[in-house]
Amino acid sequence: MRDESFKMLRKISARRRQDFSGPRRAIPAIARQKRELKTLLERERQLIDSMMSDGLIRAAFLRGHGEPIEPFSVWHDNDHSSNHTELSPSWLPKWDQLSEAIKMFAAFDTGQELQCCYSFTAHIAPDLITRWTSGRRDLMANVQQALRRALHKLNIADSEFCYVVETRSRSGRSKTRPHLHGFVLADDPRDASRFRTAIELALNPTLLKHGRKREIEVKRAYDPRDEIGGRARWVSYILKNVQRYDPVLGKRRVFMSQELTKTAREAWSLRRYPASEPSPAGPVTQVRSMSQSLALLVE
Repeated sequence: MRDESFKMLRKISARRRQDFSGPRRAIPAIARQKRELKTLLERERQLIDSMMSDGLIRAAFLRGHGEPIEPFSVWHDNDHSSNHTELSPSWLPKWDQLSEAIKMFAAFDTGQELQCCYSFTAHIAPDLITRWTSGRRDLMANVQQALRRALHKLNIADSEFCYVVETRSRSGRSKTRPHLHGFVLADDPRDASRFRTAIELALNPTLLKHGRKREIEVKRAYDPRDEIGGRARWVSYILKNVQRYDPVLGKRRVFMSQELTKTAREAWSLRRYPASEPSPAGPVTQVRSMSQSLALLVE
C-alpha cells in the first residue's frame, strides 16, 4: 500500500477526493498527498538549481584548461571541479523516487546538451474541444489518441516528447481555451517539422485548409548556458498550473512518451553512476544519434 501511495505521489497532476470511487479505505489521503507533493517539488527545484550551479562550475574549470565542455556535467571526472561543487552522485535520488517534473527536466536538459530540443505550444481547435468534452468523453484521452494517430501517419510514432494541457492563463487567474505546452527531441530538424505537422493534423486540422492565423508553434528551445536554473525555465513554465484542478481535464494533464522517459532515465543514470560502475538502467540501447552520444559517455 505504501508503494502505491508513493507511486501516486510522483504523479504531479491535480487531484480531488471526488475522482476516486470504491471503498472508503481504498481512497487515498488527498490532503496529505498534496502537502507531500508540494514538499517533494520544492526539494526537486532546489536540486535542479544545485545541479545547474555545479554544471557551471565544472564548465569554468574545463574552459580554464582550454578543454571542450562535455555534455552532462557529472561529478566523476578527474578534473578536481568536484572539490567546489554542492552535490555528489550519492546525493541524487534514485529514478523511482523522482516526480514527473524532474523527469521532464532531465529529458529537457538532455535535449539541450545534445542540441536537439524543440519547445512547442499548440491550441486545440474549438470544434474539437466541444466534441472531445461532450458527454462522458475524456479530453486528455482524445488528445493523446489524436496525436498518436497523426505521428504514426507521418512515420514518427517513436518521437520523444511530452506535454501539459493547460486551461489557465499565464498568471493562472483566468480560464483559457485548452492548449498544450511541451517539447520534443529531434536529431533531424525535419523531424521537428514533421512533428509540427502532426500536431496540426491532430489538434487544429483546419489550419491546413484555411489561411487563418496559425496557432501551432514549434521552435528550438531557449538555452541560457551561463545562467543558473536557466534550463529549468521552460519546464517550470509548462508546469506552472499543473496542480490547479479543472473538471475538463480530470486527474491527468501530463503526458510523457515512453521513448522520452527512457532517454531521461538513461541520462539520469549517467549523473548518478561513473562509467566504471554498472547502471541499474542497463545499457543505452536506443538506435538514434542522440542515444549514440549518450552511449559514448558511458564507454
